Amino acid sequence: MWDRVFFTAETKHIHQLYNDEVGFDFFNQVPEYKQKANKTATIIAGSPLEDWWAKQGNDFAFKFEGIIRQGLLDGQQTSQMISDVKHLMNTSRRHAETLVITAVAKVADNAHQALRDENLDILAGEKHLSTLDTRTSTVCQLRNGLMWDLDKKPIDHDVPYQRPPLHPRCRSILQLVTKSWKELGIDGVDEMPSSTRASQDGPVSEQINYENWLKSKSPEQQDQVLGKGKADLWRRGVITFADMLDQSGRPLTLKQLSVKLENGLLDTEQSLNQTTIELLDDLKAYNIEYRPVQMLSSQLSSDDIIAKLAGGDETKGSCASLALSYIGNRIGLDVTDYRGGKSCDFFSYKRNVKMLFSAKGVIAKEFEVLREAKGAADILNSELVLGREYYLSAGRHAAIVRRSNGGLEYLELQSKDKNGWMPFNKYGSVIKTLNKRFGCRLSPEKYSLKRKIQLAEVDSFKSAKQDLKEVLGYLNTAEDKQKKGVLGEEK
Repeated sequence: MWDRVFFTAETKHIHQLYNDEVGFDFFNQVPEYKQKANKTATIIAGSPLEDWWAKQGNDFAFKFEGIIRQGLLDGQQTSQMISDVKHLMNTSRRHAETLVITAVAKVADNAHQALRDENLDILAGEKHLSTLDTRTSTVCQLRNGLMWDLDKKPIDHDVPYQRPPLHPRCRSILQLVTKSWKELGIDGVDEMPSSTRASQDGPVSEQINYENWLKSKSPEQQDQVLGKGKADLWRRGVITFADMLDQSGRPLTLKQLSVKLENGLLDTEQSLNQTTIELLDDLKAYNIEYRPVQMLSSQLSSDDIIAKLAGGDETKGSCASLALSYIGNRIGLDVTDYRGGKSCDFFSYKRNVKMLFSAKGVIAKEFEVLREAKGAADILNSELVLGREYYLSAGRHAAIVRRSNGGLEYLELQSKDKNGWMPFNKYGSVIKTLNKRFGCRLSPEKYSLKRKIQLAEVDSFKSAKQDLKEVLGYLNTAEDKQKKGVLGEEK
């Protein structure tokens, strides 16, 4: 009975935390019969210290588990449990602290796992969440922000699934990630805004992962966390956090990374396409400031990218830059655009974008039509494949488009009121929306001049990631220089 009460208390605590985050009773509680099935919450078995405990004898292990269970049941501070364990084992406070922190982490993970199994219908997966401070272990730094689906398969990375605690004193958790309202079949409801999480500098957005957090630290702090050799390679953009793990999810040493670099086994060694080189020369000739683009340490969902990029546009003609920024984030590049000025003007020219689309592996087409709105509508109906995203430039606008189960949609990123996926019949029909939002002509041009329409498959840019990474450095924008807000408008 004691064990079941202990497990029940912990699962109820985790359950309440998630419901408080949502704002109402969204998560199901772990039912009584499943709590009975978990008569003893695992504290030692399967933990990082299991082998150590095997050498200590059953009596010590039993008494230790008793201290942890009773302490959690009574709501004791960790410091009290540490003192009790220190007295029991006649050991140092540091050692007792390690045992208690690791055990409590194992219990919390058991509760998390039980809550996950009871709410599979509303979950999209699990995300590794690490503490944002300089004491976080290398393996937890590099895993932070990575996601796995409910079948424990990696989402947009190759790191294998593993539950915390990953090592003694581990403070990481696998956070439950809910489906969007739309994925749950609930239309017309705004998605929940991002919340905050703790860091050693105070609360930060929950979208901040360890790599992004570390970018805000001084070179000295970065050296302390990564080591001077790795930190130097990382600051220069030679490696990313994703490069620092092997296929088993173990951190690579500086020597192992050096071998991979020498053998050309990292994406950073890819050569650029000739048209990309010419495009970069043009960008330099325009004296456009270059701001290096880093790799994302974890893949962002479409909703995450929309939240990152969207807002009332206070620049002129930034739609193409925004669409390219979306593509960059979609393939793992950490890029933002609301720069405006010469950068914005440069990417608004279809000729320049066409040069980028010439990169090896990019699937892109250019069409010529007489009746612009009807021609673009015909192209969308005939070319768009269900489930894929495309860059579309037509009329005076560029946007990401797709065919979903609900029909054709375009991605609005410039509204001060509502951004996200919009139906192409928003203004009555596909043709009318192309006319109203994209500025496509309804009637032919004078002298029957044909208008050009560009279409490129978003996923195909993965084959030209290095090309896109270099080019997007000329529109990548610092947060304090972004030009968006309530005074902006759709353009």
